[in-house]
Amino acid sequence: MINSTPHSSMQDRDTEIKEKRKENADRKRHAAESTIGVGEEVYVKKVDKVNKLSSPFYEVPHTVVTKNGNDVEIENDDTGQRLRRYIVHLKRVEG
Repeated sequence: MINSTPHSSMQDRDTEIKEKRKENADRKRHAAESTIGVGEEVYVKKVDKVNKLSSPFYEVPHTVVTKNGNDVEIENDDTGQRLRRYIVHLKRVEG
């Protein structure tokens, strides 16, 4: 009978290669951790744009209430409505 479990040295080498490939892919994509934090004001990306000349973001700023990884809960400053969005759909208010 053939032993189907790989040796620990093979597992270690496989782990090293996977980490190296992930680092290369992240560097190629310019991947970086998000700097948006709780309490910051952000603009939210519109799901449906009216036309090509309309702004891609809503004009009303929202405030970040909670952040769990890339999942963010935001609150509309005018109406108090709370939304959950992926962090890529947010843009920090400058100035």
